[in-house]
Amino acid sequence: MFTGFGRFEMRSMKERNGRNMSTGERLVVPEHRYVGFHASDVLVDKIDEREKQNRDK
Repeated sequence: MFTGFGRFEMRSMKERNGRNMSTGERLVVPEHRYVGFHASDVLVDKIDEREKQNRDK
């Protein structure tokens, strides 16, 4: 287990209208669930610090 990494959580996306890009046919994209990730403040700070170091080179 990594401490200070972040957390994974289940998220829901509501049903919506969509389109098949190949045929242009309209369709309904059903409601579904997916895994989302929320980075911890510690991880965000580390990434920002690393990006700043790379920019300063």
